Amino acid sequence: MIEACLPTGTSVVLLTATPDARTDILDDASPLAQHCELVRGLAREYGLALVDPYTAFRQRVAAGDDVHAFLSQSNHPNEAGHEVVANLLFDWISTPAHKPEAGRALR
Repeated sequence: MIEACLPTGTSVVLLTATPDARTDILDDASPLAQHCELVRGLAREYGLALVDPYTAFRQRVAAGDDVHAFLSQSNHPNEAGHEVVANLLFDWISTPAHKPEAGRALR
C-alpha cells in the first residue's frame, strides 16, 4: 500500500496501534509491541511520518495510569483514548513542516 501511494504524491502518515488490555503494554516482546515496531520500521525505511499512540499509552501506563481508563473494550479506545490519539495527530498536523502548501489539498 505504501509503495502504491508514494508515486502519486499522497501524504502517508503511519500510526502505531492503540493498546489491547489482553496484552501487557510494558512488555516489549508482546506481539502488539512487535507489530508497532514493524510500523516504526516501515516509517524509517520509507522516510514516512509516524504518529505513535502506542508509545504515548505506554508512557502513561508506566507513569501509573491504568490502561483500562483509555479503553471502551479490550482493544478499542474510549473517549479518553481517542483524545490521546487525536491530540497526537493534531500535534503532528499543527507542526509547520507538515502543513500543506497553499492551494495543495491533503490527500
